[in-house]
Amino acid sequence: MEHCEIEIEALPKEKWKGVPIPLVTRSDSYYDLEISPLDQNGCTVALVRKTAEKEIVHTPEEYDFPDSLYQDHWEKAEAYGVLGSDGALLACIEVCPEEWSNRLMVTELWVSETLRRQGIGRRLMDKAKEIARCQNRRAIILETQSCNTGAIAFYLHEGFKLIGFDTCCYTNNDIGRREVRLDLGYFLHKDTHMQVQRKHIEVAAAIITAHGRIFATQRGYGEFKDGWEFPGGKIEAGETPEQALKREIREELDTEIEVGELFDTVEYDYPQFHLTLHCFLCTVKSGALMLKEHKAARWLTGDALDSVDWLPADKGLIKKLQEAYAETSLFTGTF
Repeated sequence: MEHCEIEIEALPKEKWKGVPIPLVTRSDSYYDLEISPLDQNGCTVALVRKTAEKEIVHTPEEYDFPDSLYQDHWEKAEAYGVLGSDGALLACIEVCPEEWSNRLMVTELWVSETLRRQGIGRRLMDKAKEIARCQNRRAIILETQSCNTGAIAFYLHEGFKLIGFDTCCYTNNDIGRREVRLDLGYFLHKDTHMQVQRKHIEVAAAIITAHGRIFATQRGYGEFKDGWEFPGGKIEAGETPEQALKREIREELDTEIEVGELFDTVEYDYPQFHLTLHCFLCTVKSGALMLKEHKAARWLTGDALDSVDWLPADKGLIKKLQEAYAETSLFTGTF
C-alpha cells in the first residue's frame, strides 16, 4: 500500500462495535518502578529503564477482557482507522471524552505490523489532537504499560508527559510482571506562566503555483522527517517575511521566486514551541526547484492536496486552499 493511498476514515459504531484489537506487546526492555516506603517525611519514586533478561511478551489471550472497539463503558467514543483493500482493519484510534475533567481519553491505539514506520501512528494521534482542539479539551490522556517501551518512546515524541501510575491495575504483582500501568498526558491549555515561557518561532512559507498546481515538499531530516510542507524557513532578526522567504527558497531549492500576496497566517502549538507561519502566494522567476534539503516534491492540483501527509501546521491551510482553488486567478503562475 503506497503511503499516499493510505486514508484514515471514520469507523462507525454500528459497524465496528465489538471488533477486537489484537494488541501484542513485545519488548526487550522495561521501566522498573522503584518506590521507597511512604512515611511522615514522604517517599521517593523512580522509573528506571532496564534491559530484560528475556523478551517480554503480553498478548490479549492473557486477559478476560481483550481490547475491542466501542466497549460499553466508553459511551461517547468515536473511532478512526485504516482499512485494507479487503476491508480488514489495519490501524485504528478510539477516543472518548472524560466530561467531568474536560479531558479526551485515547482508549485504543493500534497499528498493524504491515503499516508500522510509515507515520500512521502520528497521523492517528494528530486526529486525536484535532478532536481535542475542536472540543476545547484541556488535555489528552492515555494509559500504557511500563514494559511497552516502544509505545512510550512514541508518546514522548508526540509531546506526552508522565502524569501518574498504578502498581496494581492488572494484577497484585504488576511491578514483578513488569507491566505497571503508566498514565500519560498531553496538555493543550497552558497556564499564563507557561505561555510566557513557551518558545516562539516565526516562519515564512511559499505556496508556489504554476499551471493550476501547487508545489509541495517532503522533509528529509529532523524531528518532522517525511512530513509534507510548503517550503520556507525561519525569519531571522532584521528580515521581513518576504526577505526571509526569498533567502530560504534560494538556499533550499536553488531558485529565485516572486513573492506575492499573503495568503494566510497560521498560529499552531507544537509540543515544544508555538509556531507563527506566514504563507505567501509565490511564482518562480528563475531556477528549477532543485531539492537540496528535501526528500521529495510534488506538484498537486487542488483536489489532490489531501493525498500527502502534511505537517500539522501546514495542514491548517489545506481546506482554505481547496476553497480558493476555484479562483483560478490565484493559481496562474507559469513554470
